[in-house]
Amino acid sequence: METIDYNFNFNVKYFSIQKELLEKIKKAKINNEELEYNEEDVYLIIHKLYIDEILNVFKVSSFDDKNIDYMNNIIQQLFNIFIKNENKLLELENFKNIFFEKEFKELDFSFFENKENYRENLNLLYFYNLFNFNYFHIFHKIIKDFYNNGTINEELLLEFMKI
Repeated sequence: METIDYNFNFNVKYFSIQKELLEKIKKAKINNEELEYNEEDVYLIIHKLYIDEILNVFKVSSFDDKNIDYMNNIIQQLFNIFIKNENKLLELENFKNIFFEKEFKELDFSFFENKENYRENLNLLYFYNLFNFNYFHIFHKIIKDFYNNGTINEELLLEFMKI
């Protein structure tokens, strides 16, 4: 597999930290306890942590035009290796089923209909969407596992399916 300037071994933690903090808030409410933070504080902090972590895996320090172009290039390389050219991830039937059946309801793909390379463009949009806040915490683990081991842990796929 070709070398990509992506930090596959970075441990993404924003989602598990969010879950932990929200659970503390829930328990505090049940026990009529006060905390120094609320749900809004958690979401603001976790959003910042997500941004820091995604910048870290792409080995950049900010979202300026140059870095965004660089990140897009890396995502395209990842897409080419894992989906388009080598179909490495799509060779795994369990991931293929999830990838194509996952509904990204928040995205509008109608502008791609009846266009050349419709399926490829749609797959690329799906792939980009996997780096958003809702999916990145698990998708990074999936590509990390696959890049390092050539397989995907079934537990990761089950977790991905639950999103």
